[in-house]
Amino acid sequence: MRKYIRLRSKIKVLQSDAHKLLTTIQRVRYGQLAVKVKDLSNKQLQSSVNRLIETLLDRESMIIEYQKNLSKKNASLEKMIKAEKELQRFKEDFIATLTHDLKTPVIAELNTLDLLLNDRLGSLNEKQKQALSLMKSSNEELLQMAEILLETYKIQQTAIELNKQKTNIVSFMGDIVQEMLPIAVNNGLYIDYDVQENEIDINFDRFQIKRVFKNLILNAISFSSKSERVRIFCFQKGQSVVVSIINHGNAISKEELALIFNKYYSSVKKFRKIGTGLGLYLANQIITAHNGSINVDSNDSDQTVFEVSLPLN
Repeated sequence: MRKYIRLRSKIKVLQSDAHKLLTTIQRVRYGQLAVKVKDLSNKQLQSSVNRLIETLLDRESMIIEYQKNLSKKNASLEKMIKAEKELQRFKEDFIATLTHDLKTPVIAELNTLDLLLNDRLGSLNEKQKQALSLMKSSNEELLQMAEILLETYKIQQTAIELNKQKTNIVSFMGDIVQEMLPIAVNNGLYIDYDVQENEIDINFDRFQIKRVFKNLILNAISFSSKSERVRIFCFQKGQSVVVSIINHGNAISKEELALIFNKYYSSVKKFRKIGTGLGLYLANQIITAHNGSINVDSNDSDQTVFEVSLPLN
């Protein structure tokens, strides 16, 4: 009987300890880490549980402190990012304003050069005309660069506005080829234009797409070897129209291929040519706005291929 009484007493003590532990654990679970287990019969267990709670409390304090420091760093980082964006916007605004102001005198100079070359302001000898023709060519390049800078700035501020019209891309490309042919001839080159069909109608913005292909063809002419021709293919592939522009000359390295459509990236400097690094960036933006794609490949045989794909529908 006494054994039964003692056993029953121990069970009650254990039940009391278990209840105290469960109550404490429940409070800890809900974030009350200041609690302590008291009056357990097993003092060693009581001490171990309380040390564990203190450890959790220390860890929580460390986490709170870390979060505070992280929050401060994030706030500082956000300020840096904001300041960098403001600086970038200021630079873009400055370039756009300066470029816009530059266009007026360049256009005025071009008009004056046209008057001189057409003998409207007096007759000139051949050497004088050659010198003025070179000057006009340089001014036209400068004007083109200014227009690309302004257009790039514009599409950063607002999305590209497209005025799509149903157009026969085959004849459209043929007209561009004829327009670019004199430039190729002046560089000792010829342009081969090959088509599979005489008519493929798609919807696109004529002004913007013409800008893309004139830029790509001009690049092909500029970087071509004089012993090779620039070849252009226009054909239907699945639900797309593909225009390939192929030239042989200065190959593009794999490293450059990964960067070639990046803003302000230009490989022309090593060939001592003038360039902003925006032409291909702008071309990519225009083609993307048409839900198309533009890809480039260059190999060891010095062949470079730009392939533009535009959707049929």
